[in-house]
Amino acid sequence: MFASKRIQKTLAVLTALAMAVTIGACGSSNDSKESNSAADTTVNIAFPTWSGYGPLYIAKEKGYFAEQHLNVNMKIVEGLSERKQALAGGSLDALATAADVIVNLAANDIPMKTTWVLDISNGSDGIVYNKSIKSLKDLKGKQIAVEEGTTDHFFLLKVLQQNGIAESDVKLVNMTTGDAGTAFVGGKVPAAVTYEPYLSQAAAAGGKTYTTKDDPIPLLDVVAFTDGFASKHPAAVKGFSKALAEAAQYAKDNPKDADKIMANGLQMDVSDVESTLKVLKIFGAEENTKQFGKEGSHGELRSTMDEYSQFYASHKITPKTINPDDVIDATPVRALQQ
Repeated sequence: MFASKRIQKTLAVLTALAMAVTIGACGSSNDSKESNSAADTTVNIAFPTWSGYGPLYIAKEKGYFAEQHLNVNMKIVEGLSERKQALAGGSLDALATAADVIVNLAANDIPMKTTWVLDISNGSDGIVYNKSIKSLKDLKGKQIAVEEGTTDHFFLLKVLQQNGIAESDVKLVNMTTGDAGTAFVGGKVPAAVTYEPYLSQAAAAGGKTYTTKDDPIPLLDVVAFTDGFASKHPAAVKGFSKALAEAAQYAKDNPKDADKIMANGLQMDVSDVESTLKVLKIFGAEENTKQFGKEGSHGELRSTMDEYSQFYASHKITPKTINPDDVIDATPVRALQQ
């Protein structure tokens, strides 16, 4: 079954699904009374294992969330479909996720507001293929392991398109991004799309790689809140971005300690975090200003979201395009500029 059919079917039934995962022992705060204060606000957020989400643990460990009167419950959930189900079930207030996921959700009438850009890939995502494949054009007809509907799926489709290969010309094997890298190392597939540290592990096993450093297709990770939470708790959303700005600055000023905090939170080896950050740029306040733009102007994030939307709709992975302004809230970042 092609990726478009799988994703549309999954998203179409999300609102009818019972919770497939338990998110921490945390309940949703979306039904709280409307408030303009961030005092004692609980935020339930989920994300997969990825070094780019490490600043969330810095913000908690160093007390930056507490300073903003936020009680942040974080849960690692590896599968994208499980995170979507948890979101639809009302157990989450926010996601740390690839930016294109927010576009896909909005195109399927699950609106969220993107409030912070965490990072951009600079070689941390890519395609790995074995020595029997001489060039990217030789991917035609091959099995490729990839997590469908994710940023890495987007990267793959863009690269295939640039090499004159249609999605129907390859055989996609749908699995989580980490499992895709492991499957390649184990010789189960001739090619895979994955990220660090799995990408380096696959390369060490004899794979050739083509990454976002070779082809700077914008792959961003963001924090996004449900529309309901963002509208009821604007001060909390602003405070969340302020805490992440402080966390990014701490990581810049204290890299060794920051790497340990992130590795401990994500349950990763410090060496894996360190190696990933060599090919991943963590964004702070300055970079987010460029992404969201100053008052009266559009930033770079808007054009990136529009690119995602147009591309996915043209490949019929989503049923329609979306207005990027509907999934972006620049207010928290612009508040940092004041």
